[in-house]
Amino acid sequence: MRRNAIISASFVVLVGALALAGCQKKGPIPVAPRPLRPKPVPVVASAPAPVDCKPTVIAESPPAVPYKQRVIVESKNLSSKGDSLLSGAIKGGVKSAEQEQMFQEGVEDLITALKADPYNVDATYDLARAYAFIHRTQCSIDLLERLALLRKLTSHTADVEKKVDRLLGRGSYRGRLDSAFDDMRAASPFRDAVEKLIAPLGGQG
Repeated sequence: MRRNAIISASFVVLVGALALAGCQKKGPIPVAPRPLRPKPVPVVASAPAPVDCKPTVIAESPPAVPYKQRVIVESKNLSSKGDSLLSGAIKGGVKSAEQEQMFQEGVEDLITALKADPYNVDATYDLARAYAFIHRTQCSIDLLERLALLRKLTSHTADVEKKVDRLLGRGSYRGRLDSAFDDMRAASPFRDAVEKLIAPLGGQG
């Protein structure tokens, strides 16, 4: 009963209000107020996905570079410089702008080092680290597979084995995995590349 009474009273009040509104003098229609709109929320553009490499096709690889055409000393110097810059950038502790510049210069030095000597093991591994760190996974995988090929060369086997030790945290790096590859270790392409790096060696060149 009480609920019905409240509804009835509300109905009477509403009818009275409408009657009063209808009795008001007619006049110019007031200008409608500006509609209230919520402030636009800025859309934060997502960072573009890093441009990755295509998987390596051995048959499409460039031909071997003769020893006389390799600039080995210059390549080693550039590789050492690039490694220092990258290590400093990855380690952190510097301003973001400075870190980005160090990283970019380090990558450029490593790429130039490999142009001077495509068989530079240090530059190959360090560039793989750099690409892994910035999530260009396939680029990194391609370079790890390149290391697997270099490992088959007798003159490079020992150097590549040291890099594999660092990659997998074994030997003198026991228990210290290379953190640059942490985000891609669970991926099957990475595991496949590792299988190639630790596969038993057959005939060597």
